[in-house]
Amino acid sequence: MATLRGHVGSTARRALLKQQEQEMAEAGYQTTRLSYSRTPSMLVGELAHRFLESWDFAQGVEDFDDCVGPFLDQWLPPEFRQQREQIHTDLAEIFGCFFGSKIHSELASSQILGREVPLLIPWDGQIMQGVIDLIYEHDGLLYLADYKTDRIAREELTEGAARYRQQAQVYSRAARESLQRDVAAFKVIFLRLGEAVRVPSDAKKALSSPVQLTLL
Repeated sequence: MATLRGHVGSTARRALLKQQEQEMAEAGYQTTRLSYSRTPSMLVGELAHRFLESWDFAQGVEDFDDCVGPFLDQWLPPEFRQQREQIHTDLAEIFGCFFGSKIHSELASSQILGREVPLLIPWDGQIMQGVIDLIYEHDGLLYLADYKTDRIAREELTEGAARYRQQAQVYSRAARESLQRDVAAFKVIFLRLGEAVRVPSDAKKALSSPVQLTLL
């Protein structure tokens, strides 16, 4: 049985895996990118994920302003330094909604079991890999969550989350096989709106090969 440990080794590798997840949602299957080129909006998404790796959900949200400056000092790539002010503004907008949300309050009262947990899983004759943003326990139930920084209208949340149904199936089944626990729900957390949407998944069928939830 695999264990949960550590974070993805590099920002670039993690960003590539997250990009592949997006492609899986849009195309219905995972493809491999041979090249990777950042845009400012993609970087903001990467930074949001990186920030949440170490964010204590139970701490006061007023600590964000004190944390984000040193965070950008450490993680903002040199080629984006001229856009630092706009990137700071974008992150403040994203987390401003998230920190006051019901899902943030739920996470603050939950036990966090894993963050940015890589997985390797056989699926339909392929080997798929990805990153589970968050694994947590709340009221005795196990949940998986995936952060999204998409700009999406509130009335499009259900439709937007439905694009990630295959991701929910893959990740829920991997977690169930590895941890030997049922997954209560896979949630897509739209950070800009502070909304979490449950995505249905059929994770009951056992896998024919071992699942790896560990460092890639």
